[in-house]
Amino acid sequence: MQEQTRKRLTLFARLWAIPMLLFIVLSVVAVIAGMDERKNLMGAAVVGIGVMLVLLLCQVIAAVVVRRWWCVVGGVIGVLVSIFVMLTSIVALGAGQYRPPVFSDEDEAADSIAVAETDSASFYYEEDQLMSRIVIPLPETSLRKAVGQWIDNKMGERYKGDKGDIEKMVEFYGKNHIDSLRNLRAEGVPDFAELCYDVDGEKLYDTEKAVTYQLTTTLDFGGPHPLTIVEAATFRKSDGRMLNWDAVPNGQLSNLRNLIREKLMNYFDVETHEELMEYLQGVDDVNQIPLPDNPPYMTETGFSFIYQQYEIAAYAMGMPNDTISFQRFKPYLVDWAQQLIP
Repeated sequence: MQEQTRKRLTLFARLWAIPMLLFIVLSVVAVIAGMDERKNLMGAAVVGIGVMLVLLLCQVIAAVVVRRWWCVVGGVIGVLVSIFVMLTSIVALGAGQYRPPVFSDEDEAADSIAVAETDSASFYYEEDQLMSRIVIPLPETSLRKAVGQWIDNKMGERYKGDKGDIEKMVEFYGKNHIDSLRNLRAEGVPDFAELCYDVDGEKLYDTEKAVTYQLTTTLDFGGPHPLTIVEAATFRKSDGRMLNWDAVPNGQLSNLRNLIREKLMNYFDVETHEELMEYLQGVDDVNQIPLPDNPPYMTETGFSFIYQQYEIAAYAMGMPNDTISFQRFKPYLVDWAQQLIP
């Protein structure tokens, strides 16, 4: 090897600390930009992170070639530190990127959607970093069995008593959740980890014809971040019938998918189907995006839909959701569901 080339490789290998420091700075920038939803800046920082890691690896190779072993050690330390910072940044970005549901563009009206409710069934118990809490608004007597069956379904269908007795059901699941958390602790979850099972119910919408209830469940089992599940259902007051996907005729499902795809493009702030696919996970065809597990439900501004965390996108993307106006959604419904529209 020529002496000039050897000197250049040696100098290159000695500068291993520079890309490592830049790597750390870019990781911090990526996390801050991600939490602030500045996607372009976050993307640029991620590209820079990749370049710095490649540069570090090249410096390690150069140090091996010129046999500067202290540079090899420094370079390896730099790579390990960089990988650790990268993994830490991914966890921080995932925790900071959770976005609660936004049900429509009319954000000012969102806070007024919930209807005041004084009657509720509740359970609360806390011990040694374990917490179980359930609060469920009590529906009118004629709807308690229908709403109770829905609540039981969402909590695991383990309650064998009267589904209309929501108070006893809440007590059963509250105690059941505490037992589950104790079992997790016994299986080795560290004592310092706070474990919780929190279910917060509310009435979102109420008219003479229909009422909508929502359950927001927060699960923290000692993992890198808690999991939040938001589920809602609309019930016809005359007989307790729940609005489900069977209220959409099969012939309209394809058209409804197109409308939901349009709303998802708004949610992710993209303009093309190709850009939308970059945000979706487990979806092979942009024309066949699966319908949400949770059926559409009525709110003050229209019919809302929501996908859960991880259902079609990464945790950092939150819960893709939006609201479709009553008149725009009406053609996709069968007659009995159309009659619920005010």
